[in-house]
Amino acid sequence: MQQQLMALRIIWAAMLMGQIMFLAITLTIAKNMAGLAPKLASLFLYCAIGMLVVLVPVAYVIRGIVYRSGRGEDGLIAPQQYASGNILFWAMCEGVGLAAITFGLLNRGQGPVLFIAAVAIAVQAVNFPTGRAMRRD
Repeated sequence: MQQQLMALRIIWAAMLMGQIMFLAITLTIAKNMAGLAPKLASLFLYCAIGMLVVLVPVAYVIRGIVYRSGRGEDGLIAPQQYASGNILFWAMCEGVGLAAITFGLLNRGQGPVLFIAAVAIAVQAVNFPTGRAMRRD
């Protein structure tokens, strides 16, 4: 179980680092790009907000369903379901983050769309895999 937990932590960190690196690159190169029309920029903002509002709660629900399918009689979650549920959750958060960063890149690294990315990254970051659901403390 400890090896699987370590692998999950590496996956969690890699997914976060990918988003953070993409954000850093976006903030570095975006100012040299052509800007978007204001209507298109607001459309991208609404898309990012919609993704955040829909996908993050759905990610919690899906993780809960996967956890429930792997819950034993003792109330603990099987390691495979713990891993699957978390990876699905992180992937959905990452999708929101990467889409919002891409929208920010297209908008010269400006606007509130990058705040949406920061929220998605933060949600993913606070869901660090502790393994508590797989063991009795």
